[in-house]
Amino acid sequence: MANIKATANNIDQIITDMENNTGSARSDSFYFVSNELSPNTIRQMAWDQNIVLTISSINDYNSKFVFFEILN
Repeated sequence: MANIKATANNIDQIITDMENNTGSARSDSFYFVSNELSPNTIRQMAWDQNIVLTISSINDYNSKFVFFEILN
């Protein structure tokens, strides 16, 4: 399990890797700055690919998300 910085530049690839079970994307933790990436946007991107994520706030500035489940 790795700790990875999620940004606007790599979020699409992260969601795609989770969808395809590529590498360790489903077991990694992804950290992001809440004013750069909206938690609702990340949730919607994942939902569009039938992925459920767990998103949690670390502090006023940082949050993280992890893979939770694939929906059929």
